[in-house]
Amino acid sequence: MKTLLGGDNLIEVNNLAADPLIKPAQIIDGATWTRTMGWTEYQQVRYATARSVFKWNGTDTVKVGSDETPVRVLDEEVFTDQARWHNRYWIDSEGQIRQSEQYLGADYFPVKTTLIKAAKQ
Repeated sequence: MKTLLGGDNLIEVNNLAADPLIKPAQIIDGATWTRTMGWTEYQQVRYATARSVFKWNGTDTVKVGSDETPVRVLDEEVFTDQARWHNRYWIDSEGQIRQSEQYLGADYFPVKTTLIKAAKQ
């Protein structure tokens, strides 16, 4: 993943095969994911181990144009030795992440995405 944040960027995340978001509909409350993240901050490379805990947080709808899709809301709490933050995902009945609000780190603004149309397989 690359972002446009004035030179600073997320440069590496390992242990992607263990990321529960690969199959979000199968996540159970309390699922965890530990990985090492690398990023630049003021053009200096930084690394930290991050641990996430996932929990379902009710239902909602995602509205795109006149279409409304019922979704379940998934919260991710991310911890490192020096920081913590929350990400949130809206998951439809087929297991697609229809919308997300993610922080690249504790002191960044959120990046919100909405899936307009799912890709055909």
